[in-house]
Amino acid sequence: IDEADDIEVIDLTPNDLIKRLHEGKVYFPQTAQRAIENYFSPGNLTALRELALRRTAQRVDEQLLSHMQSHAIQGPWAAGERVLVCVDARPGGAARI
Repeated sequence: IDEADDIEVIDLTPNDLIKRLHEGKVYFPQTAQRAIENYFSPGNLTALRELALRRTAQRVDEQLLSHMQSHAIQGPWAAGERVLVCVDARPGGAARI
C-alpha cells in the first residue's frame, strides 16, 4: 500500500460481501463456502474493513500534507485526533452521527 500510486476503496458491508460469496460472485461455490466457514466471518470482515478504511484515511492525510508542503500552503488542516464512525442503514443510525 505504501508504494501504490493510488488507493481506491470498494466498500461493502460484511453481510453484503458474505451474500456475494453465497451467490458465487466472488469464488466458485465450494471455495466460497470454505472461505465463509474458515475466514470470512462477519467479525473478521468488519476488522479488515476497519483496517482498510483507517489505512486509506492515513494515506489521504499523507497526500494532503505532501501537497501542502510542495505548494507552500499553510492551512488549518492539521489535526491530532481522528474519529472513524461506521453507521449502517438500520433505524437510528443517522441519529448517532
